[in-house]
Amino acid sequence: MGILQRVGRAFTNLRASIENPSVPLSLASFLAWLGTGEPTASGEIINVASAMQITTVYACVRGIAEGCALPLVVEEIRDDGSRERVDHDLAWTLNNAPNDEMNGATFWESYFGNMAAAGNAYAEILRDNYGRAAGVYPLSSHSTRPRRNESSGKLEFVTKVDNRERVIQSDDMLFNPLFCFDGLMGLNPIAQARQMLGLARATEKFGARFFGNGAYPGGILSPEPGNIVDDKQKANLKESWERNYGGDNARRVAVMTAPWKWQAIGITPEDSQFIGTQQFTRTQIAALFNMPPHKVGDTSRLSNNNHEQQQLSFVTDTLRPYLNRAEKELTRKLLPTAGSKAYRLAIRFDVSERLRGDFTTMQEGYALGRQWGWLSANDVRRDMGMQPIGAEGDIFLSPLNMLDARAVESTPAPQPAKSKQLGEGETEGTDAERSMLGRYAQNHARGFVQAFRLAGGDLEQLRQGLAPAIRGIADEAAREHAFTFWPDGAQERIAGDAIDGVVRRMRRAGLATIGVSEQLCRDEFRRVVRAVHINTARESAAITAEAQVGQEV
Repeated sequence: MGILQRVGRAFTNLRASIENPSVPLSLASFLAWLGTGEPTASGEIINVASAMQITTVYACVRGIAEGCALPLVVEEIRDDGSRERVDHDLAWTLNNAPNDEMNGATFWESYFGNMAAAGNAYAEILRDNYGRAAGVYPLSSHSTRPRRNESSGKLEFVTKVDNRERVIQSDDMLFNPLFCFDGLMGLNPIAQARQMLGLARATEKFGARFFGNGAYPGGILSPEPGNIVDDKQKANLKESWERNYGGDNARRVAVMTAPWKWQAIGITPEDSQFIGTQQFTRTQIAALFNMPPHKVGDTSRLSNNNHEQQQLSFVTDTLRPYLNRAEKELTRKLLPTAGSKAYRLAIRFDVSERLRGDFTTMQEGYALGRQWGWLSANDVRRDMGMQPIGAEGDIFLSPLNMLDARAVESTPAPQPAKSKQLGEGETEGTDAERSMLGRYAQNHARGFVQAFRLAGGDLEQLRQGLAPAIRGIADEAAREHAFTFWPDGAQERIAGDAIDGVVRRMRRAGLATIGVSEQLCRDEFRRVVRAVHINTARESAAITAEAQVGQEV
């Protein structure tokens, strides 16, 4: 429909229903109507510019834009699916200087702000002489649109900058729509909720006018019966009343020449549920942008207990959908698709700063990561903004009850208080002993620890569970001492003595400690290996001595 047709229709409607509040009477509203469509049922014109004047809408859009302005990292995807952060020029560019005119925070706030408010975000890719991405420049969502090229059928974008129209090819444009049906144009959330936003804007205006009029409803000045007043007297009285008792002079004592009477009209804010309407529209706007209510000033359901969960919800439910869209588009358009690094790099927004909890919770998380072996001391210090402490800070801890038995070989045994002979030339705490413990641990530590875990404080079950592991230790000790056969009952005797020793010590220590302490399992394993090793060596020496005596005889 052309402008002239719309003007004619507007005057027809205006003439037909002059008292309809949905028809704009002011020139500004009429011109806005011509550019943005018919006003809402509340009589308010709603577009992105007018909606941003609603406090809650501004808070939502700004909260999303600032929340998404996060540092980016470039990661390399390994063959096993793991990712490792790599130094890449593009990471510095996107974080610090996406173009010559703005820093990274300004660019990303503009990009995500357009996406949140208008449903679409556009940024032109700036390339160097080799075709590599060298930066990005944001474009207004109001002056940019996608279209299909009529000849090639490919997607391209038309934009206006300084009143000049340009066509940008799809490969040179970052484009992220919000929810849409065709994948090309995101639905504008403000346009979708224009009636509700019109109500919110009308409510704000009503409150402003109400308090601007001295917090009193309007009324009528009418002459007393029998008093005839011409138009000029009416105009003069109205002008005098508004000058003397309106604005800053509201609520002053009014003096009227007789015979006039004042009749108040309208309803109070309480009668019109003014506060309730404001709360309702604020909640609805927060839902429109998927924002937690406390982010727009509604703290009625916020407490110290759920604040951290609310913040987590803000990151995962509100920010992540925006960030995920941008990550996929950045990876697709800016990173190489040919060469050795083709499809092996990815761009990710680092949300760790948004997920930080209170100090106590952070320390508990670091402690768990350190204890269970997925964080080193240097990892923790870097995350806290501290300097690493050297190579020793890169060592990871491994809990014994969750450790692969082969890894025990690299764990040195603690130095004993007294030295006991383990064999000829080998003493407790030497490299030879640690090597020996590592060999036994590689084959038997898992079954030994498992017996403690399954016993659950039952000594008889512990005895039965330890038997296979300790017999295996005895067999390996026999092979080390070149046993070709066990004398009758020797293996059972050595293993039985070791099991009895463990059960006896556990009984003295108390059932509650069984299977709980990692150090307990470690100490008992060393004791059993030493005892079996020493007793097997003695058995071997006895057999050797008997053989020598038999040869001499």
